[in-house]
Amino acid sequence: MIKNRLIKSFAILYGCIAYGQVGINTQSPHPSSALDIVSANKGVLVPRMTTSQRDLIASPATGLLVYDTTLKGFYGYDGTRWTQDVFSSVKWSLRGNSGTDVANDFLGTTDNQSLHFRTSNQTSMTIASTGEVTMSGRDITAPRLLVTRPQAGSPYPAILATVENDTNSSYPINMIVANASTSGRVKGNYSFAATSATGSAGTSIAGISYVDVAGANWDLPGMVFYSGNPTNQDDYTKDVFFIGNNGNVYVGYQTSQTSYPASKLSVANGDVYLSTAGRGIIMKSPDGNCWRTSVSAAGVLETQSITCP
Repeated sequence: MIKNRLIKSFAILYGCIAYGQVGINTQSPHPSSALDIVSANKGVLVPRMTTSQRDLIASPATGLLVYDTTLKGFYGYDGTRWTQDVFSSVKWSLRGNSGTDVANDFLGTTDNQSLHFRTSNQTSMTIASTGEVTMSGRDITAPRLLVTRPQAGSPYPAILATVENDTNSSYPINMIVANASTSGRVKGNYSFAATSATGSAGTSIAGISYVDVAGANWDLPGMVFYSGNPTNQDDYTKDVFFIGNNGNVYVGYQTSQTSYPASKLSVANGDVYLSTAGRGIIMKSPDGNCWRTSVSAAGVLETQSITCP
């Protein structure tokens, strides 16, 4: 046995001297290798250390390899930093890209190609190389985008969309789009803010909401247009225009409304002002003719026959 070991050792030494190669468990190292280890049941164990220990290595050589027990992965030194990119230049780690270089720590593409996100091997979302974000490509029976409020009872919007407030913009406003509520008066809301900062804070200057029942003082579902910033979703003091589910229209804030008025137009807490002289209210008589009722300079109501609109 000692003789066999000596023969093996001599063979290894001879291989190192003659060919500049080392073979372990082989007398014929591969011509392309400096070290060729052959085993059917064992591996190669590289130095294992924590991230702190790794970072204390003085002047690491480019290509130096260690196993980081803190991050649980193999890391190599690329001449500038410790990174897993030495194994693949296109690898995305579940823990993000390694290193602290913000220019390189990102998820995306660098070759002017779109980025596609797939589930079940079907595209669900695409970020185009030009920047547009598209969610399409699949027939589904659920909303493509579901966003809930930052926290329960939060005044902050679920989504904030901003645009430049200038004369060249097609939409010169900042818009808050809030998700549907499961309780309270507001079931869906589009509100407008003066700036992105006030929008992020949940402060609006006006908005449009679909409302549902909300207690004894207001029990009418419909579409509400409001001005200002309501204190909460049950605050109807900012309402200025309401279209009920029955098609009737209400103008003005009403302190209490539990049934729809019979008229198509109802005005509360204000007057109807016709600023153009000679104009008035047009009504159709039973015989099919139309009449305009207006007021004279003396304040007398006058009626004249006109062509029906």
